Amino acid sequence: MIDWSVLPLIWLVLLVATLLRSFTGFGFGLAAVPGLALFFEPTAAVVLVSCLSVALGVQSFSRFYKHIDLRSQWPMFVTAAIGTLLGARLLQELDSKSFMAIIGVLVIVACVSLTQFRPRRRPVKPVLAAGTGLISGVMNGAFVIPGPPIVIYVMSTVSDPKVSRALMMAFFFFSSVIAATTYSLVGWVNSGLLWTALAAYPAVILGDWVGNRLFRHYGGAFYRRVAIVTLFLLGVAILLKALV
Repeated sequence: MIDWSVLPLIWLVLLVATLLRSFTGFGFGLAAVPGLALFFEPTAAVVLVSCLSVALGVQSFSRFYKHIDLRSQWPMFVTAAIGTLLGARLLQELDSKSFMAIIGVLVIVACVSLTQFRPRRRPVKPVLAAGTGLISGVMNGAFVIPGPPIVIYVMSTVSDPKVSRALMMAFFFFSSVIAATTYSLVGWVNSGLLWTALAAYPAVILGDWVGNRLFRHYGGAFYRRVAIVTLFLLGVAILLKALV
């Protein structure tokens, strides 16, 4: 159950994470999971973020679904579901310090990788889409962080910021539903975590509103730089905490 004295700090973590996601199309899990892992056990942090991700996806669905065409991307969604089941099994084998270290490294590697990619229209290859979905699914099930493979894939194949942002939002919504369902089936979702998610949800609503306003006014190349720099600093901080 939540320690109510740290609720303002939890709100701050979720506000920043939601703002990133609504501004860029990605970053909620990358920011929220390591941030909440400071206050919860790894499994609880992952389950909490998955529940909030589902709520966030429902909340923003009407804004992103009209910009995407899923007919060419369906292999990515199918293999992501399979990978999520595999990743959930991996989560059971991790201790808290290893969990934090892996998250920190993944965030840093993702940020460095993203600096090498520029939005460019390329043909969609089903094999590449399927492989990306599988890797992303494993990361989703283990860490609720499906972002790095998908972000690199989308940034290298979609040139329109609105379309790339919408595709990532749709994929992450789908991933969160699969993850939350998996965690429910294995008994990790309980009433305490659901009440915690409800108490934290106002920060998600506010972050989504602010992030969408920022995207409308400052969307384009600028949003990528903000997200990458912020997430890189977060990854460094989490990795140092795990090592020290």
